[in-house]
Amino acid sequence: MWDIFYYLFLKLAIDWPTSLTDWDVLFLLPLPWWGPVIAPIAISALMIAGGTLVTQFNHSARSIWPGHFALGLELSGILLALYVFMADALRSMGGGPAVIRNVLPTWFNWPLFLVALSLMAVPIVDVSRQFLGNRPSRSLP
Repeated sequence: MWDIFYYLFLKLAIDWPTSLTDWDVLFLLPLPWWGPVIAPIAISALMIAGGTLVTQFNHSARSIWPGHFALGLELSGILLALYVFMADALRSMGGGPAVIRNVLPTWFNWPLFLVALSLMAVPIVDVSRQFLGNRPSRSLP
C-alpha cells in the first residue's frame, strides 16, 4: 500500500504527479529504474490482492497457497518487470557511470510490462481457483 499512498501524498502535497503516466525514478540501485507512476501502483494492487487472498480467505481445514508453477511464473514476471524498469540504464552500461547518470527514459515498454504484470498475477489466479474450488457447496432446500 506504500506506493499508492506515497503518490496520493505527493499529489496532495505538491500536485504531482499530474497524470498516472508521468515518469518517476522508482529506485537508483543497482541501476536507475524508471517507469510511469501507474506501473508501481499496478504492482502494489496485485500484492494487496494476493496478500488479502492468502491471509484472509484461508480455509481452516486446508491452507491456500500458490503452487510452485504459479510462483515460478510470478518470479519470471518480476524479473521481466525489473528489466522493463531498468532497460534504458542496461543499454547504456557500456558507457560507464557518467553515461548511466545522464540517461533519461524516452519510452516505456507497455507490451512487455503487461506480460510481466500478467505473469505476476498468476499466483492470484491460482489462489482464487483454490479458494473457489474448496468452498462448501450449498444444498438446495
